[in-house]
Amino acid sequence: MLTLVLALMFAAEDAPRRLEVVVGKTVEIDVGFAIGVRCDDLALIDVEMKSKETSNVLVVKGLREGTTQCRVGTNPGAASILFDVRVRSARR
Repeated sequence: MLTLVLALMFAAEDAPRRLEVVVGKTVEIDVGFAIGVRCDDLALIDVEMKSKETSNVLVVKGLREGTTQCRVGTNPGAASILFDVRVRSARR
């Protein structure tokens, strides 16, 4: 039973976080001490990491409509965060 509970806890932590960006707009997300970012489709977004006083920030600008995934925290020995990124039109 304990094994099942632990497996569910780790699975929940691995679940992608949703991130919605409007074409032409920029969003910033605090990612703690995570360093490095990799994204599947850089034709949809412009992405960078910035350091703030107490943490790091993922900066994402929507370029064109679509969906992609980005992983923040590229060090294999450290925790990472997976984002499902959806870029949508401003017309809604």
